[in-house]
Amino acid sequence: MAEKVMRMPEPPVSNETKVSTPARNNSIQRKCPGCKKGTKIGKEEEEEKLQKKEAAGSTPDVTPELESSISAIRGGGQPLPESVRAFYEPRFGQDFGEVRVHTGSLAAKTAKSINARAFTVGNHIAFGGGAI
Repeated sequence: MAEKVMRMPEPPVSNETKVSTPARNNSIQRKCPGCKKGTKIGKEEEEEKLQKKEAAGSTPDVTPELESSISAIRGGGQPLPESVRAFYEPRFGQDFGEVRVHTGSLAAKTAKSINARAFTVGNHIAFGGGAI
């Protein structure tokens, strides 16, 4: 999905934001030769790891330290740079003005504690060390 968004042409400038539902594409497409064999390409191959999935309906253990870290993250962060907003907002038809990004040591420590490279809490995006 991210690659698709990145390849989208620059939308025309408009004073009003329109939200539209994407049309369904019912055409049939062939898989690439590597896809047929199940071959991973480049970074995908390096980054693929198995992780335990929580059972349906289960609640993960939240330690007081994790809860405190998440509460602290909710209180700060930096807004998305204007250039990022200008690129993504017209493509998604959404206003990202309230999104806050966290890249500091608290975000990295919290991400590591839940075995994540990044995570979201509401409108906050926290990145682990080296994730961006």
